Amino acid sequence: MGGARRWMTVVLMMIVAACGPARGEGIAPRGDARLISAEEIAQTPATSVYEIVQRLRPAWLQQRAAQGAYGYPTVYMGSQALGGVERLREMNSANVAEIRYLDPVQATSRFGRNVPFGVIQVVADIGG
Repeated sequence: MGGARRWMTVVLMMIVAACGPARGEGIAPRGDARLISAEEIAQTPATSVYEIVQRLRPAWLQQRAAQGAYGYPTVYMGSQALGGVERLREMNSANVAEIRYLDPVQATSRFGRNVPFGVIQVVADIGG
């Protein structure tokens, strides 16, 4: 019976491995957890920036705790504050060069003290 159990374990492991995504299929592996590149944006079948972030870096959209409060990252277009993460739903991905996440420390040093939950910064492709 021990041999049958071992054989069944090997078969189950092979099935589980076969169910995972194959290398080289779909979107290329991401290199930087704080950046969504133009290449990744182009490869994602989504039209809104929110959908892209949701598919590629869903952790960016999660609520965070800071100084006894909870909240979401602030959305910036370049250096202009736009509001909460829902603003990403209104943004079309067609002219986006990259999307960055800045943690609270990086965000505060770049944008000031009003971003205690970090920043999702959308950088437009103005080159055409």
